Amino acid sequence: MRRDGGITGNYTSQGFYHMCPGCVEWQDHLAHTVERLLRETGADGVRLDSLGFYFLPCYNPAHEHDTPFGYNDWMKQLLSKVRRAAMSANPNALLTTEAPVDWYGQWFHGALTQVYPRDLPPMRLAVGPYRPYVYAPGGPVWGAVSGLPGGRTCWEADLEALEANWLCARSPVHDALVWGDVADEDPRASDPSIVTRQFEGSGYWAVVAVRPACADPFAWPQYTGLSDQRGAYTITLPGVAADVEDAMLCDVETLSWSRLRVRRRGPDLLLNLYTNFALIILRRRDAGAVVGFDDPPALAPGDSAQIRVTALSKGAVTRARIVAPGLQVAPRHVTVPGNVTITVPADALPGMYAVSVTGDRILGVKRFLTVR
Repeated sequence: MRRDGGITGNYTSQGFYHMCPGCVEWQDHLAHTVERLLRETGADGVRLDSLGFYFLPCYNPAHEHDTPFGYNDWMKQLLSKVRRAAMSANPNALLTTEAPVDWYGQWFHGALTQVYPRDLPPMRLAVGPYRPYVYAPGGPVWGAVSGLPGGRTCWEADLEALEANWLCARSPVHDALVWGDVADEDPRASDPSIVTRQFEGSGYWAVVAVRPACADPFAWPQYTGLSDQRGAYTITLPGVAADVEDAMLCDVETLSWSRLRVRRRGPDLLLNLYTNFALIILRRRDAGAVVGFDDPPALAPGDSAQIRVTALSKGAVTRARIVAPGLQVAPRHVTVPGNVTITVPADALPGMYAVSVTGDRILGVKRFLTVR
């Protein structure tokens, strides 16, 4: 509440009220509601919207504040209560707010981010396990070079296919993108319009290279897609040549995987590329193999299709498991190379169903099967 008794904060023109985080009754109500929803629905996460943006004074006399400017202290109380309540219902629940605030990490796991710097977001490096999550206007291109977790990152229709492709392409290297170390120096690109990142996983590096449709040296607009410009370029990775066994390229625009020829120049590794959206897996000699399968056809309920599972890279692999929630897979475990049959249940709803490969020492590829 403002000093004059009016409502405060954004969205007031739409008649919305920002609840005061220092109101004890509101703190307790929100904590109880979070606990109830987690217990009753089986949900695995909760997001408290908007709370990371503000420092709002409250002059409401009914709240008996010592000062109207205690917003941060009130937030500490609220987040602490919500966390305790949530953990009592589901100790593995993911708790997020909107907009990253570093000290929120004492209670919550992360937050949606709405600022899109050209360089790696500082919060990605500075706050350890507290993670910003990609907010929808960021889009798949920015999300890819930021190494941020998140599901759907875009509402723009012309980026939907690219969004789906990136969700598939990133699957083998998810751990490196989200939790891995980020190279102190980005791989050097011969074309200055190319933006690169290098993430380190267990036994491999994941390298992302994009040509965004923006030239701003500091920040990207919302929904930034790929440039219409095309051209060959070379990226150089310093100091890794002796450790790389082979390289796999995913052209994210087409979701096609292929072996990538590498050149060694002293301690440096050179890669020649043409795609505007590349994900490269540089395997060390003791890394797991990249394992993939055919692009599954669109199916109707009751239909079946056979896919072939193969090792795309070097590396010893004998057995793999196919995971396809909502679909029937036989056999679920397959010797690589080998075939599996995927069947759509007769009562399946239309939509996109994820199919992925997992297993020991496997970097497994993911694709979507469309049910008509």
